[in-house]
Amino acid sequence: MKLQKAVSKIVLWRLNTSLYDMFCTNIFSEYYIPKFVKWDSLSARSCDCWINALTKIDERLSVYFSAVALLHVALKISINGFSDKLVDILWRILGNKFNLCCLRKAEVNTSELVEFLQKSAVEHLTTYRQSVARDIGSVATIVTTDFEALYAYKRGDY
Repeated sequence: MKLQKAVSKIVLWRLNTSLYDMFCTNIFSEYYIPKFVKWDSLSARSCDCWINALTKIDERLSVYFSAVALLHVALKISINGFSDKLVDILWRILGNKFNLCCLRKAEVNTSELVEFLQKSAVEHLTTYRQSVARDIGSVATIVTTDFEALYAYKRGDY
């Protein structure tokens, strides 16, 4: 009976510790991923590397990276316009959602594309945050609606 209680306490401690470790990993990643995306010259290849590496740590982190990369590309498009390099990045991140046959450089409405990318980023960020809240909610309070509220405010709907 004593051994069973001891093992139960150890298992409970390990579960709480692993949740805390996961929480710390997510907080660290949420801080550094945007910094690295800003500093790094994103390419389709670097996106693949990021997504593959982050998926090995925690699949949710690749969702978070994708959201940050979408926002980064949206900013680049709004400043510099659309380019083949950005098409490749978007294809890597969005896959079938990004239909190349419908987005020829000469035909692209950049404001609509930026809006689409921002909306996609909000969807990714919300999915990420809801998943983290499900798993880590017992360690810390996680707000899941902040990205949606900011996007609604940006659109003038809030």
